[in-house]
Amino acid sequence: MDCSITKIAYILLCHQDTDAVIEQALHLTGPDDYITIHFNKGGSPLAYRQTRKALAQTPNVVLHQKRIKCA
Repeated sequence: MDCSITKIAYILLCHQDTDAVIEQALHLTGPDDYITIHFNKGGSPLAYRQTRKALAQTPNVVLHQKRIKCA
């Protein structure tokens, strides 16, 4: 019987509402869960920086540095 713990990875696609992105990332992140966040290039540079700063000390969250504008 395999007793390994299941790991879950989430992908968040965001372009605004910094507070909601941060809250959702913190809510979804457990010890065995991972989140990668793509912050759309069409979103505010300030919102991107605020999100990056707020989640910088959360080890299971990755905020992509390269921002691409999606349709």
